[in-house]
Amino acid sequence: MLFKAAFTAENILANNHKAVLQESGVTVPLIKPAFTVNTTKENLQDAIEGETYELTTMYPEFLTAANTAGIQLAMISLNYAYKTEKKHKVFYETALTALYKNTVNSFPSAFYVCPACGNTYELDAPARCGISMTSGDQFIKITSL
Repeated sequence: MLFKAAFTAENILANNHKAVLQESGVTVPLIKPAFTVNTTKENLQDAIEGETYELTTMYPEFLTAANTAGIQLAMISLNYAYKTEKKHKVFYETALTALYKNTVNSFPSAFYVCPACGNTYELDAPARCGISMTSGDQFIKITSL
């Protein structure tokens, strides 16, 4: 369910970024990323590496470029993504630790994803999103594969 929640959030982030590019007059090509499904452990390790890159390199560089260019919508979209990816990294690290300790049954039974910014919560949706202020009753509930 964590990967489904993260996929849902990533799709929201991608659509936000696409809207910013289209607003700027950029034609966005259809991209179909290649991927390989590995073991859960390998998938979690890959996800942690990906989030680490996004947090330490990719989004800081994008935010600097958007700020320099003065593109407010890009700043909003990129900040949403940066803050959401921080949470995803922690979720993946927690899941990997649970896998190593054989305590995966203690992992959350539900995730909630903000439809505006992709922010992801476990167990319960807040009254308002901590990033976009979207009402919690609009959140996407993930409880099954």
